[in-house]
Amino acid sequence: MSTSPHPTIRPGPILTCVLGITLAALLVQNSRAETGSDVAPSTITTNVIELRTHPLACVALHKGQVCYQTLTISWPFLEGNSYCLHSNLHKTPLVCWKNNMRNSYSHDYASATSETFYLRREESEMSNLAEVTISTSWVYRTNRRSSSGWRLF
Repeated sequence: MSTSPHPTIRPGPILTCVLGITLAALLVQNSRAETGSDVAPSTITTNVIELRTHPLACVALHKGQVCYQTLTISWPFLEGNSYCLHSNLHKTPLVCWKNNMRNSYSHDYASATSETFYLRREESEMSNLAEVTISTSWVYRTNRRSSSGWRLF
């Protein structure tokens, strides 16, 4: 049996998990750097027009609670037509403009589930140029304790 001057280190499960997460983060960062893309998960591109939102999601404390957040929705300057920003929760457009007059909108988000925004030409009610969905997430799923938990009394 030969012994080496350096001891063998075997990683434990926690170190393995940390290394795996770090490796995954580096792979994602590397793929974004290679493609030159830093597109957020809540950005959907259609016909080279993209809607971006900031922040990407809204987080409420408990499941079912309405989350309140001010969103900034932005898009590239669009020329030649009149455009409108729509929401699936509103019957009328949130905002309309002509030519290069606008490229962002500040929206007061209030939802317990999600809200989808659509960019359309003013005269077209059905054709979406781009869309993005904002979802509500929760810190705690329910107020009840798990039935599988330990009970002392």
